[in-house]
Amino acid sequence: MRHFSVDNEYDTWPKKSLTLEFKTCAKRLNRDVYEAVCAFLNRHGGTLLLGVTDSGDLTGVDPDCVAHSPFPKNPVIARFFREIGRADELGSGVRNLLKYSKAYGGKAPVLVEADIFRIAIAVPESGLSTVLSNAGQATGQVDAWILNVLTACRTPKKSSEIQDISGIKHRETFQSNYLDYLLKEDLLARTIPEKPKSPMQRYQTTAKGQQLLQGI
Repeated sequence: MRHFSVDNEYDTWPKKSLTLEFKTCAKRLNRDVYEAVCAFLNRHGGTLLLGVTDSGDLTGVDPDCVAHSPFPKNPVIARFFREIGRADELGSGVRNLLKYSKAYGGKAPVLVEADIFRIAIAVPESGLSTVLSNAGQATGQVDAWILNVLTACRTPKKSSEIQDISGIKHRETFQSNYLDYLLKEDLLARTIPEKPKSPMQRYQTTAKGQQLLQGI
C-alpha cells in the first residue's frame, strides 16, 4: 500500500473501470475491499484507491484504518482455536516469515510483486553442503529422501524412478531442487555424462555418496 498525491498521479480525475476501483474506508477495511482485491487477482490486476467515494469525491482515510491488525471473520471461533493452540494469531504468518528468514537465512526475505507474487528466502551457504562434507559426524542430520535415493541408486536408476523414491510430485521441482542438487554435490552421477538428455540416461551413487551412506 502506498500514499500519493492525486495531482501527481493523474492529469484528470479517472473514472472507475475494470482496473480501477474506489472504496471509502473511513474507519476500517470493509469486506468489499477484500472482494475488490480478489477480483483484481482473478483478472489482470488493478489499482484500488481508498478514501474515495464511488462518485470520485475524496474523503480521506483514518491512519488507524490501514495500520490495524487483521481481523478474523469470526473472532469467537478464531480466539478459541488460538487459545487451544490449534491456530496462530491472524497475521502472524508474515511476521514469522520476516522473523525466521532473517534468523536462519541471515537477511529478510525479498517480496516481489509482478505477474506472479514471489518470495525469495535466503539459504545459508553452509547448510546441507557442510553436513554432507562431514558425513561421519552427520548422523540424523541428512534428509531421509537423500538417504533413500542414494541407497536405491547403488543400482543405476532413471530420473522418473528417483522422483518416485523422493516423493516429489512436480517434475520441474524435482529436477531443479532435488536431482540437480544431488548432481551438483557429486552424490549422484550420470551414467552417460556426455549426453545429459539421452533417453538411456541413468543416475548412480558416486563414491562420495557411498561414503555418506557408510558414515550414517
